[in-house]
Amino acid sequence: MQENGNVPPSKAMIAATKAARGTLLIFIGNSVSTVILSLASVIIARLLGPSDYGLYSIALAVPSLMLLFTDFGINQALIRFLAKSSSEGRGQSIQGLTKVGIYFELATGLLAFLASLPLARILATHVVNRQGSMHLIQMASPAILGGALLATSSSIFVGLEQMEKTAMLAVLNPLVKVIAAPILVVLSFGVAGAIAGHALGFLVSGILGSLVALSICRYPKDRLDIDSSFTSNLVPMFKYGIPLYASTLIAGLLGNYHTIVLPWFTSNGEIGAYSVAIVFSSIVALLTTPISTALFPAFSKIDPKDHIHDLKEFFLHSLRYTLLLVMPASFFIAVTSGDLIPIFYGSRYVQACTYLRIYSATFILAGLSLVFTSFFNGIGRTQVSLKASLIQLSAAIPLSMIFTALYGIVGFIFSTIVSAACPIAYMASLARREHGLQFDSRRILRILVASLVSCFPTFPLTLLSYSHVTKLAMAAAVFCTVYSTVTPTVGAIEYEDLVNLRQISKGLASISKLSSIVLSHEERILSLVQRKSIDD
Repeated sequence: MQENGNVPPSKAMIAATKAARGTLLIFIGNSVSTVILSLASVIIARLLGPSDYGLYSIALAVPSLMLLFTDFGINQALIRFLAKSSSEGRGQSIQGLTKVGIYFELATGLLAFLASLPLARILATHVVNRQGSMHLIQMASPAILGGALLATSSSIFVGLEQMEKTAMLAVLNPLVKVIAAPILVVLSFGVAGAIAGHALGFLVSGILGSLVALSICRYPKDRLDIDSSFTSNLVPMFKYGIPLYASTLIAGLLGNYHTIVLPWFTSNGEIGAYSVAIVFSSIVALLTTPISTALFPAFSKIDPKDHIHDLKEFFLHSLRYTLLLVMPASFFIAVTSGDLIPIFYGSRYVQACTYLRIYSATFILAGLSLVFTSFFNGIGRTQVSLKASLIQLSAAIPLSMIFTALYGIVGFIFSTIVSAACPIAYMASLARREHGLQFDSRRILRILVASLVSCFPTFPLTLLSYSHVTKLAMAAAVFCTVYSTVTPTVGAIEYEDLVNLRQISKGLASISKLSSIVLSHEERILSLVQRKSIDD
């Protein structure tokens, strides 16, 4: 694709540019949120120690499970319906959709919260295998209501492409937690104090987000649809969202499955170390979450019947550029895990280094999965997401039970990797067979090679006798330099990609300046490589 002032950008490039801008805003919010959450995690983990931190993680898992029964696909439906209404100029329907979403989530969140209180004893004994955690689970229960409202208000802002408000909510939640939880722990409330601070963060951000969403969606009465009743808005969203909800429910169960399986086969200390390891997945989530959030409404706006060429182009760009970010990040975390864990959590969590090194393989799979899932959900084929989740669940349950019983947490991580690869294979096959979408396998292989090559000079630095902070800084500098040099050398990135990435990054403020430096370096390397090829 070449720049030409006389030729308007394609629909795919327009969608990519808008998605990139939305991605930036969410990335900023998630970056700040992740920093604050990581700080809270470090403080709480250091104050509690591995065993109590493991108990803290187990107690929080129950509200996370209950939260899965508050959505029923409404949040995903809100993103699609609001995005389509906005793109088609039907702004008058926004108020009805917004009210339906918030009131519905308020009702289901409140019911789930109330139900969790009497169920706490059963859940503590028969689900997480920790009888003494009943009161801790009850203390964490208000997070169910707050989490339901937070997710819905964030979805509304994404559907309306008001990503800055999504970013603000993403920051508010951990900000309240990082202030309240450590104070309560220091005041001798221990694990209970940490849990109370966690629940407070969800309540404050969820309630405030809902109030803001309702306030910005007020329209004069004459601009409202005549048929704007609760039922007429809710039924279509249910029809669209139920298959997505089923897949989200399964994914949520899988995401919290370790808190059900691990307590039966491992100790609180081992669970605490594993919980520390998976905290670092939030670093990669800084890349995957905003991309996924922005891609969903972007795919929703491209008609697969009338704009199949644009759809294929956007899909290939999304897949390739996502892996250009996610794959090297995964390799870097694996190589430097021996420094990352001690820097933030101290020597008591050294066991987490091994867990993180293995677990980092899941990050690459997450990058692949988010593009395929966003594609199918965006074009309205939500049943594909459901089938993919069922495939993953059917693989995860037997594999995790067997390998965890035999090899502990390492076995559980291995089962997670294998079960995550299965639905990706299914979605890739379906995308190729029914929509003509394909992996650019050669380019993906070259990204893999560039990531591996970047590890070779980086790993020896982690063995030096300097401080962990010094070694991590040196490793980051070397890895980034080598990766940005090798990607154009091996053909992982070409001139077309440089043009596209420059177009996408326009207007992204400081990110544009940083990306311009990296892209200019890669362009010089690419010109040298091609010049040498011509001379030969």
